[in-house]
Parts: sequence; structure tokens; C-alpha cells
Amino acid sequence: MGKTLSATGLKLIQSFEGLRLVAYPDPGSADGSGEPYTIGWGHCGGVRPGDSVTPAEATQMLLQDVASAEDAVNELAVPISQNVFDALVSFTFNVGVGNLQTSSLWRRLSAAEDPVEVLSQELPRWNKGQRQ
Repeated sequence: MGKTLSATGLKLIQSFEGLRLVAYPDPGSADGSGEPYTIGWGHCGGVRPGDSVTPAEATQMLLQDVASAEDAVNELAVPISQNVFDALVSFTFNVGVGNLQTSSLWRRLSAAEDPVEVLSQELPRWNKGQRQ
């Protein structure tokens, strides 16, 4: 059995995402349509304009959403600390499993390079969004 996101990791994701209890359009949508709509702590599957959630529902959705990111990071064949695991789950939650697995970050970690050095060099390369 692999690692799971720690409480600290969960708080990290929540600090980046922010809690929104009413659905809102994605400000970074490529075509300007606002799709996909997002709710809670960054959940976007099946969200429609006007949807709303409670804080508890938003947290439950986040925990479900990070499960695939946890599974993907657990495929890494080299040992990593809980802090590195949490950072990688947060990263994967945002960019997607496919982007993680095809990234130079993943290749370098798989080659057993120092995880702290890899993260400090590779994560800034992915900072493409603009905070609203």
C-alpha cells in the first residue's frame, strides 16, 4: 500500500485552490467559454453554472479528486518523503496524471535524482497560470 495525502498536503492544496461554494467559470479556459466550471476546492467534473456545495461536500470532492493523483505518484519506483509526496500530489492534481508521467520532473525523479533539488528546479517551469 502506498502513501496518502497528509493533512498538511491537503491544506497545501486548499491554500492554492481557495474554497468556492458556488460554481464559477474557469478563468483560464482556452476558448473563453468558462468551461469547465469549477466548485469547491477546484473540482470541475460535471459542474454546471448555479451548482452549490457545502464546505464538507467540497472537502469530500477534493479527497475523491486527489485519489488519482495519489495513485499516480505512488507509481514512482524510488522512495520519497511524505512532504515530497504531498507536493507531487498537489502538482498532479493541478496538471493531471498524463502531464506528470510525461514530464522531465517525473523522469528525473525516476532516475533517483535528489527529489528536493528536482522539485526546486522543475516546479517553477510549470507556473503558467495567473492568480485572480
